[in-house]
Amino acid sequence: MPLRRDALLQAVAGTHNRQDPGRRQALLFGAMCYSTVSRGAEIFRLTRADCARAAGGVRVTINWTKTGRPRTTKLVPDAAAGRYNIAAELAFHLRHSFPDDQPIWRHVEALPRPSLSQTRPMAPPVMYELVRAVFGPPTTWHSFRKGAASDAAVTGMPNEVVMALGTWANMDSLRAYIGEAVRTDPFLARARWEAVGAAEGSAAENQGTVAIAQ
Repeated sequence: MPLRRDALLQAVAGTHNRQDPGRRQALLFGAMCYSTVSRGAEIFRLTRADCARAAGGVRVTINWTKTGRPRTTKLVPDAAAGRYNIAAELAFHLRHSFPDDQPIWRHVEALPRPSLSQTRPMAPPVMYELVRAVFGPPTTWHSFRKGAASDAAVTGMPNEVVMALGTWANMDSLRAYIGEAVRTDPFLARARWEAVGAAEGSAAENQGTVAIAQ
């Protein structure tokens, strides 16, 4: 199930998601997957060494994509949506002490108070559960990439650009992601129907012009 823009902004607006260290990581994880149109596993495998400040945000390097692309670089944007700046949140997260070659997603130590572990990374099943807690039970790691591609398609971004962002191997793979969104988007459906009415009105006007000329 794709996680679309409105659902992402709703999760961002929940202040309780930023107070708990685990939920805060899940919120950042989902926002990074969405903003970079990346597979969840690619973002989950990032280490501190894969992240670096750059013009316009934080550059992340995915060492190997599912489609076999080595060292693919993407930008986590220094921009706010719903008062949530992903690059600033990522930079804050990276200030915590853990080795550069370790995954950036950290186990949450319960005592003496909830905090990120310096020695223990977060296990994938824990992130799965945190993602569902923050974004809703139907959400999977794949929901963010599918939602980002769907939103990009319905706002008119060229398919070639979306394909490059998400590192799809071919256009058929991308169409499988965005097809339902394009077919069911209310704005596009309304625009298509209004275009029919506009064409009908234009045809009637042209017929009237011909009749007057005769």
